[in-house]
Amino acid sequence: MCVGHLGKETDVVTLPIQHDSAAEMAQPLDVKDWKKGECDLIPGKTAPHIIPVERDYPATYERFTSIGPLLETIGNGGERHRLEHQSEMDLLRKLNYTKAEGPAKGQPKLETAIDAAEMILTLAPGNQRSGGGESVASAERDHGREHTHLALNKEGEKIRFRDIQAQPRKIISSPTWSGLEDEHVSYNAGYTNVHELIPWRTLTGRQSLYQDHQWMRDFGESLLVYRPPIDTRSVKAVMGEKSNGKPEKALNFLTPHQKWGYPLDLQR
Repeated sequence: MCVGHLGKETDVVTLPIQHDSAAEMAQPLDVKDWKKGECDLIPGKTAPHIIPVERDYPATYERFTSIGPLLETIGNGGERHRLEHQSEMDLLRKLNYTKAEGPAKGQPKLETAIDAAEMILTLAPGNQRSGGGESVASAERDHGREHTHLALNKEGEKIRFRDIQAQPRKIISSPTWSGLEDEHVSYNAGYTNVHELIPWRTLTGRQSLYQDHQWMRDFGESLLVYRPPIDTRSVKAVMGEKSNGKPEKALNFLTPHQKWGYPLDLQR
């Protein structure tokens, strides 16, 4: 429908100032608001990055139903590790087949839910040997240490959609995350930081004892503090106060993972 009305157009998008990138040092001392006249508007420093993006509107459908070429030219990444995906893209061309014609000719198809699942599994750094091995190699380049043994025990293993459809599978240890996927050690955040000497993802590489975000200082929560478990017996007094007619149960559990921090991270 857009042919004759829209072609290749340049759009302007904003990219937030992101952590785990050089931009996290954009305002190291305090956050100023350019809208209030506290500072100048500087893209990537006091305001989001402003980036021109080419939109090929007649090719929208072909782009939405194929895996684009940038994975082969600039790669992929996460948690500061850059991954190259030439071999993974070649594998996806065999698994998902390719577009026969049009602007996405030769690119892996992304037309079904299974195609999408295969793409996620193939590119995940904690999955098959190629992605897991590349993730480990990237970490070795960054840290100057040997981490190959983290993935050696699953060398050559590849997890496909049909595999996890049949039964759950355990992934490969990846420096993207700080836990260890091992038969002898339970998954625990911070394990590889301690035992592999991988730096913590802070500005210094060390564990942070002080959080200087203004909103945390406003709440008086700048210092990391010990949070003892709540006394579950004290909950009995409020149980049933606003009952919905259903049975109630008080739970006391602990998670070693970073689940509670993600919402705060996204809000920030």
